[in-house]
Amino acid sequence: MVNAGIALFGDALEQDSDAIDRLFRINIHAPYHASVEAARRMPEGGRIIVIGSVNGDRMPVPGMAAYAVSKSALQGWRAAGAGFWPARHHGQRRPARPN
Repeated sequence: MVNAGIALFGDALEQDSDAIDRLFRINIHAPYHASVEAARRMPEGGRIIVIGSVNGDRMPVPGMAAYAVSKSALQGWRAAGAGFWPARHHGQRRPARPN
């Protein structure tokens, strides 16, 4: 199971680029690298669960644009997952999402 996340609040036009880079390193890069390393070590048929956020596409919150972008990236990565992971890992599951 992979879960990483920090939030950055404020006007998207005023946010510090170093803070946004840090948010992306934690919210996107860390889950990516952790999952790839887990996949390398995982036995055949194993599963990786990546925890994202409904803030990525279903519940955007004013003042949290960078956070929403980072969580949307995880959703895109999951959607591409069928062709992303090695053949020894079978399929993907999308967890239930709140209405």
